[in-house]
Amino acid sequence: MKKFCNIAVILAFLPLAASAQKTGTTHNCVIWLDGGATSLIGTMPQASPAWGGGGSLGLGYELQAHSFLFQTGLGARYTQDGLRINDGRFVLPDQYDSQGFKFNYIYEQSRRNDTYRNIEMDLPLLVGAQFNHFYFLAGAKIQFALYKNSSSKGYYSTLGEYIELIDPFEDMPNHKFFVDKPRSSSSVDHKASFNVAASAEIGGEFALSHTANKHESYMRIAAFIDFSLLDCHTRTHDPLLQLPSSFDPYAEGEKMIDDIFLTDYLHSDVGTSPIRSMMVGAKITFLISGKAKSACVICNGNYPTNQKNNLRRGTRILADW
Repeated sequence: MKKFCNIAVILAFLPLAASAQKTGTTHNCVIWLDGGATSLIGTMPQASPAWGGGGSLGLGYELQAHSFLFQTGLGARYTQDGLRINDGRFVLPDQYDSQGFKFNYIYEQSRRNDTYRNIEMDLPLLVGAQFNHFYFLAGAKIQFALYKNSSSKGYYSTLGEYIELIDPFEDMPNHKFFVDKPRSSSSVDHKASFNVAASAEIGGEFALSHTANKHESYMRIAAFIDFSLLDCHTRTHDPLLQLPSSFDPYAEGEKMIDDIFLTDYLHSDVGTSPIRSMMVGAKITFLISGKAKSACVICNGNYPTNQKNNLRRGTRILADW
């Protein structure tokens, strides 16, 4: 990511040598639409990130004073990303079957994925500059969570390992040995929360219309990156996987599978390092610009009133650009 930031800064300042700065001040109405790929970043024992996606729509305000830009507003964003949980083997040692024989009852976990869906409001506070058709913005986005859903799904097999036998017993439902049984869980986090993301974008601007009264509209196309600064992990005392404490040879049906409970990674007791979210993608911005405030080129204020030519004290010559 450090390499990406360095490239963004270099590209942003390349046009400086050959660009003419804009003059005057304009107040713009801004509408933006973005979309891209999302991922969770951090040290995650027993898991690895799985890329997801998302997008946002927002309405805001932009102040442009010469080449300086300041932008704020309010946007709604939806994201979905996830984690792949490592396959695992878990043993309930020294169990007894219905015939009284001693064995180890084994659970095998495979293809488990934890998925996170989030809806949030974003409040951007961005500053930057524009040179000719190029611009950049950087700053922070304050993110307020409106809805957070997490779900987990994995596949579980059970088998019996007898000391007297070479091969384990498997795929014998009548003896509580199952193959690839799905197990899932989901939850909604109702706790109010907020995050702060470092944000940067760089791209180009193109004029769409130009009217006689100087109201103009523009379109920007840019690449952007948002990186959250606060930890997404709410650590609890719940393990990723809760299994029955012992084998019950008389359990009905698939009770040895049904009694498995999954806790999603971000609300489990696994890991102590911070986990943050990142989104990279493309952004389209539409700007509707008001009439620029004219710059005073010659301001004559200290001369006698010329009654013959009906000139008033303080007459100014304005440049309308």
